[in-house]
Amino acid sequence: MLNIILGSFFFIGLALLCFAYCAFPLFLSWLNRIQHLWRGLPTSHHIMAFAPSVQVIIACFNEDDRIRKSLANILKQSSLPGKLSILVISDGSTDATAAEVGKLSKENQSIRLFSLPANVGKNQAINAAFSAGEFKDDLLCFTDADSEFEVGALASVVAQFADPKVGLVGGCSAYWLSDGSAQKAEGFFWRLENFLRESEGNLGVLVSCTGLLIMMRRELFEPLPTDVNTDFAMPLSVLAQGYETRFDKNAVVRSSFPAEEETVLKRRKRTIIRALTTIATYRHRLSWKVRLVLFWHKMARYYLLPVQGAVLFANLVLVNTSPSPLWVALFLVQSIFYGAAIVGWLAERLNIKMPLVYLPYQFTRQHAIALIAVVAFCRGQRVSKWIPPR
Repeated sequence: MLNIILGSFFFIGLALLCFAYCAFPLFLSWLNRIQHLWRGLPTSHHIMAFAPSVQVIIACFNEDDRIRKSLANILKQSSLPGKLSILVISDGSTDATAAEVGKLSKENQSIRLFSLPANVGKNQAINAAFSAGEFKDDLLCFTDADSEFEVGALASVVAQFADPKVGLVGGCSAYWLSDGSAQKAEGFFWRLENFLRESEGNLGVLVSCTGLLIMMRRELFEPLPTDVNTDFAMPLSVLAQGYETRFDKNAVVRSSFPAEEETVLKRRKRTIIRALTTIATYRHRLSWKVRLVLFWHKMARYYLLPVQGAVLFANLVLVNTSPSPLWVALFLVQSIFYGAAIVGWLAERLNIKMPLVYLPYQFTRQHAIALIAVVAFCRGQRVSKWIPPR
């Protein structure tokens, strides 16, 4: 009886792990195929007929060393069918950010500055600009000061709004990864994330975007609660209002990725705490379909470390109580996997490049950070402001 119970624990846990990372992405891809829900981009005729004005919004704090380059990059998006303007929200910057943007706004009337006297956090800065009537154009595009759009990215996103059912479109994130196998392994998870976003976007239920490029209809914008993650809050808010949310793989936007271990850990923990806060805020307004996608895309992964532990423990006991070739082989596979994770952890600290071991390490580390964040969230920790380390 004990072996039956442990065997059930093992295979249920393994099924959960496999479904979250393999079967769920394949399931979404299968839904796209059988339901033929991919509409494609509008024809050139429709693109020419649809010419909304676009306002790019950058909420920033102390970005005087990047803001000029960022604005120059945005202004290169000249293929838009309608008017392009830029709003820079200086969130109480104490450096020359406001002065630099003010100077640029005199040179180019499409650039405007909205400056706050004190740092209040990204969400509240965006809300303040909204309340002041600074959001003026048909489509709002939210991005960061360290983002770099590839040529044609904004035009590609704008084209999708020719469909009146579309309320929000997210872009495709691509990161400049620092040298080292650990960051390349991190890049694997970003590629998986973009695959999931593309599949969800094809179904009109994109539940999270990259904060590097989020475009939405102005009339659908809702003020953001202080502690939520904009990457989640904006698409979930639009979905709650009954509109579709899409993903545009052709709208590529790049940014740097922190290389320092401590920075990555803090960033990941902070992101998950804010994600959990966002889900708790919006979940009651979402349809069952959106909730299902949200659970398997994000929520399930936050709780997989105990599942990994249960699978390993059950396998260990079964090897000792019922040492069949199957259980021994499965335990050997797990031992190699977690052994590789430990080697990857050591190699990263010793700055040794060992690509083959970093994926198991990243897989286990992601789940460990997620569980730490879940515990912190349950204990009442919230993140209202975040100033990225330089």
